[in-house]
Amino acid sequence: MRGLRRTIDEPHIVSCNNASGATPWRAALQALETSLPGYANGKPAATVILSNHFLRYALVPWRAELADAEEDLTFARHCFAKVYGKSAQQWELRLSQEAPEMPRLASAVDTELPRRPESRV
Repeated sequence: MRGLRRTIDEPHIVSCNNASGATPWRAALQALETSLPGYANGKPAATVILSNHFLRYALVPWRAELADAEEDLTFARHCFAKVYGKSAQQWELRLSQEAPEMPRLASAVDTELPRRPESRV
């Protein structure tokens, strides 16, 4: 195994109920904010792993005419919009780093989730 190795010392599962029609991650974030202090044991940080439930994925075809990372991201956003509609224009995207001439896996999350200003986690 190469790279960073993560371990979960004491895993905790926190249940939450999503209000009908609400953005699905809001209830999960609220449950985390409420329960985390009880598990922190004075530790200053926690690692949060987002569930696939909160992400969207797309396979982005390779295009020789794309000149740089900005164009790659713009094309990936176009691919997401074709699959998921206009709401995808507001999502935060990440692209895998594949060899040239290979399709890339892209993931997206609601932009508001990782940047939520009132979040303390």
